[in-house]
Amino acid sequence: MEERLLEIRDLKTYYEAGYKSVKAVDGIDLEIQKKEAVGLVGESGSGKSTVAWSIMGLAPATGRILGGQILFHGKDLLEIREDEMRRIRGKEIAMIFQNPMSFLNPVMKVRNQIAEALEMHESLGKEEINQKVVELLKKTQISSPERVADYYPHQLSGGMQQRVLISLAISCSPQLLIADEPTTALDATIQLGIMDLLRTLKEHENLSLLLITHDLGIVADLCDRLYVMYSGKILEYGNVYSVFENPSHPYTAMLLSSTLSIDEYKKTLAFIPGSVPDMTQPPKGCRFHPRCPHAKTVCSNHEPPNKQIDKDHWASCWLLDR
Repeated sequence: MEERLLEIRDLKTYYEAGYKSVKAVDGIDLEIQKKEAVGLVGESGSGKSTVAWSIMGLAPATGRILGGQILFHGKDLLEIREDEMRRIRGKEIAMIFQNPMSFLNPVMKVRNQIAEALEMHESLGKEEINQKVVELLKKTQISSPERVADYYPHQLSGGMQQRVLISLAISCSPQLLIADEPTTALDATIQLGIMDLLRTLKEHENLSLLLITHDLGIVADLCDRLYVMYSGKILEYGNVYSVFENPSHPYTAMLLSSTLSIDEYKKTLAFIPGSVPDMTQPPKGCRFHPRCPHAKTVCSNHEPPNKQIDKDHWASCWLLDR
């Protein structure tokens, strides 16, 4: 029987931009079960990273969570005090960021950065901490971990920096690992190694994974379920196989058609015309209707209802209302 680890209900996270509000996340629902990998996909500017920051309680100073719930083991993270959130952050929920050099301290050795997290959340002696630092670096498949532990971040390649950041993220055995575009700045071969590492960690560490990405190929390879996000809204979600086999929202179908595949030759690659709308004044009705080739009058006036496509597959589109 599935056990729900995280549940997001009607989350609204806005950013203040002068006299306007950027509606980055505008009333979404999302669930993650224990030991499950969930993909959150969409174009840049869709609000994906804001979901991660909201879960972690790390929204920028201009960000405000205006409504909704983020339930972790049934406890609303939006209702707890900051000192309790600090105990959860890093210990029970951890995050891997897009650019490791933005989050690794450039003047601290790798050993000290991981040790700092262990000292904050674990009751271990100095020798035990040093031993665990090396074990964590081994676990993330870093060669010569004893030597690398005494390096500064700038002495490492981008792929090695990302592995160090993953070592830091899993140091306290979190139940939920959030990976926000973890391979964006890496070349293809290094990307493959990082994704293989995340798969291994998910299987061996008994953790749940929220993978935020624009790469549908990675989602197909690694995730059990996915959510398709656009302009602050979830347009489609469900079992990976069902959504890929039968994309039921035009946006999902267009995302898939614009993806390269080794199974199908494409002389020209499809693209989605237009761009993500201004989130201070998002379109009425379906957020995607200005770019949708199938849009009807109702699409521009009313937000579509959520329709069940299959056992674990839902989409919000007026084309399904037949």
